[in-house]
Amino acid sequence: LPPVTPQPQTGHWIPVSERLPEKNDIYVVWTSKGFGDHLSTSYYNTEDGWTIGVCAWKENGEPYKAEGSDKE
Repeated sequence: LPPVTPQPQTGHWIPVSERLPEKNDIYVVWTSKGFGDHLSTSYYNTEDGWTIGVCAWKENGEPYKAEGSDKE
């Protein structure tokens, strides 16, 4: 049988040394460049990489939806 690669659960930090996102999107990231260590968001492009220096990132979960609202 081929090896099984467990998928990380949404909300867990993924070091960039472990793997990068598979799709272009905005991600919650931890960065240590610029203004020091801090939480931020960054756009990831599969061809160009991150828009800022990123140490770790999180998978995107379901978008927030206000209770009783049809909008995300």
